[in-house]
Amino acid sequence: MIVSCGPTAQPPAEATQAPVEAPTQASEPAAAPSGEAILFGMVAPMTGDAADYGVQLETGVQLAIDEINAAGGIDGRPVELEI
Repeated sequence: MIVSCGPTAQPPAEATQAPVEAPTQASEPAAAPSGEAILFGMVAPMTGDAADYGVQLETGVQLAIDEINAAGGIDGRPVELEI
């Protein structure tokens, strides 16, 4: 048997106005990054017993960098990964 103490649940109040949808705007694609690249360094096990973890880390970081570059980079500069 499970017993708990607390106030009884109140039924939700009826809405007085219908929700209004915010106007959607088509976002413009980000400009391709240009200029000197920002280098990110990463240390990860790429050989030995823990190599699987290193490969997964590299894949995750590279995915994040790809998304950053697709959004225009950092201050308009591309990002690169160095391992």
